[in-house]
Amino acid sequence: MERQYFNRSALVFFILFGLVYLLCIPFLAEKLFSDRVVKEMEEEQAQAQKAEDWLREDPADTASKPGVKKIVWKWQDFDGGLHKISFEVDQAKLVDVSRFREEIDFDGSNISGLYSNLNKKSKEIMKPMIEAMKEEIKKSGFPSDEAYMKSLEMVASAVQYIPYTLVLDNSGKCPCEMPFGSFSSECQVQEDGRGCCAGIIPFGVYAPAEFMDHRKGDCDTRSLFAYLLLKDMGFDVAVMISMQKGHSVLGVHLANKTYPDYGSSPGGKKYYLWELTAKDMPLGRGVDGSDWKSALN
Repeated sequence: MERQYFNRSALVFFILFGLVYLLCIPFLAEKLFSDRVVKEMEEEQAQAQKAEDWLREDPADTASKPGVKKIVWKWQDFDGGLHKISFEVDQAKLVDVSRFREEIDFDGSNISGLYSNLNKKSKEIMKPMIEAMKEEIKKSGFPSDEAYMKSLEMVASAVQYIPYTLVLDNSGKCPCEMPFGSFSSECQVQEDGRGCCAGIIPFGVYAPAEFMDHRKGDCDTRSLFAYLLLKDMGFDVAVMISMQKGHSVLGVHLANKTYPDYGSSPGGKKYYLWELTAKDMPLGRGVDGSDWKSALN
């Protein structure tokens, strides 16, 4: 009789304990979830602060020798990795490439010819940057099966990380209102992407070497710059334009991948489209339009 009473008491105890436990589960889960969210937020803030500290200008980064300019690029890649490359270029050559651009006779009918001329004039000047970028990619030690795409992303993220600056020719005036925003008359890189440079002839585009130097530019400047960098590194790329959208992006030809947004070369080769005017934009996404053609490939 005593044993039966004990068994019933134990059963009641375990049932009550189980009920209390079940009632506590939501509170425990909420506490655990809350702790996890707080921890994630703290980690994100720490990472953001680390990036901010890393990207802050260091006086040593701008120290140059007579006649030679030291250029430093710092950026954060798609995975949150921080990168820095530094190299030196002949100051006179930077001045020369700007003068060359301004003296090009361009009537607006041959965009491919304009891009080709700016590309050829910048190529030799940009050799130090190209070599520095190759070293940074090599240092990152990407696995062999990811190296191709990761290298492309490294260059794209470096370009995307620079705030947008609108570039206009003599027909455009700053400040101005565009369908995609209002732009100030300040021809400087603005954190809010609202800087505007007017009187950049011809056609409102900087040569790639100029973008390398002062890091100011909009869609076509960025696309042409990335094209030169990646083409020299052996990638099959193109400068893609849409007359319908009045826009330019980088094109990347890939034989074993498929993306929704693409255009083609005159020969029919497919190039996937890469938007370079905003941070963290992946290949083949966020580019509208159906008339994308290569202006340089």
